[in-house]
Amino acid sequence: MSEHDPVIVASELVTGYGFGERLCWEGLLSGRHAFREIERFDASKMRSRLAATVPGLSAEHGGHSLLEPMLDFLRPYASKTYGRTELFLASTVGEIDLLETVEQDTLHSLLQKAQTVFRVGNGRVVSAACASSNVALARAGALIQSGRLDTAVIVGADLVSEFVCSGFSSLEAMSPTLARPYDKHRDGLIMGEAAGVIVLASAQTAEKYRLKPKARLSGWGMSTDALHITAPVHDGRMLANAIRQALGGTSPEEVGCVIGHGTGTRYNDEAEINALNTVFASPPPLASAKGGCGHTLGAAGIIQACMAFHILDTGILFPQTNLLEPEPAAAGMISGKMQAVKIPRILSMNSGFGGLNAVLMIEALTPS
Repeated sequence: MSEHDPVIVASELVTGYGFGERLCWEGLLSGRHAFREIERFDASKMRSRLAATVPGLSAEHGGHSLLEPMLDFLRPYASKTYGRTELFLASTVGEIDLLETVEQDTLHSLLQKAQTVFRVGNGRVVSAACASSNVALARAGALIQSGRLDTAVIVGADLVSEFVCSGFSSLEAMSPTLARPYDKHRDGLIMGEAAGVIVLASAQTAEKYRLKPKARLSGWGMSTDALHITAPVHDGRMLANAIRQALGGTSPEEVGCVIGHGTGTRYNDEAEINALNTVFASPPPLASAKGGCGHTLGAAGIIQACMAFHILDTGILFPQTNLLEPEPAAAGMISGKMQAVKIPRILSMNSGFGGLNAVLMIEALTPS
């Protein structure tokens, strides 16, 4: 490992399972989803009335976004940065619950609050649809690897809102039952919300300040389908290109598992499965967190990265939540039971509207 290699030195998470990364891991490991009836707006005419909303958040927020208590919870976990630091906000719509009251756009209003909460002067918005977190982590990692940054604070955050739910419902992308990623009988997604933070540092910075890295961000790749505003390329060939970029010189056989985007929609999951079967002669174990956490939009990649740390620690991939019958082309990858991860190297995949694909490779500091 070189002195400029980006390593993960801190992380924390808020999801529909509650406040804390550990709650999310335990929820996914148990095969239990975090979906509940939506109460903050009338969802009676939408395709689904369920969402993985964060328990304990009140709709009576007095002019403050529901994202604020989530950011406040995350504050202590990114309270120290060293040297040249920048904050990357990954979000699709920001403080969407304040759409009618904020004087500027909802993304930059959230960026300003995040910079205040985490005490980072330099910041930027990375809004790359549902690939936002992976793109932000990749961009931050590249700047650290090039020697232009010493540390980076990556914040991913998005809310369940009437605005977003109405859009997905009108597309008939929401499931009237439960989200079942990679299932033969899948019929759509369930929305979720989350906020998370990850702190990246160069290996040199981590050593200098005696920080304890959780893992190494060892690769990333991005591509664009350039096909349709919402639909992916069905054969997954452009996602396959992003996977190959993330792998770099690493052989596909040296990957222990894949955390997929896995929304539970017909076309997204098909494209992912096709991409994996294109790159891998024998694909590794696969699972999606969205069967439990819901589709958290720009925060999805933060959840996946945080879960990757736990997979590396335990050597276990969580079971696929809500799985009834695997899609035949994924039968060798997906399981409703925990799967052993024998190689401490993980791919995390995200895709977004506009045909965006972003893939990360996260591995143990001393992979076997």
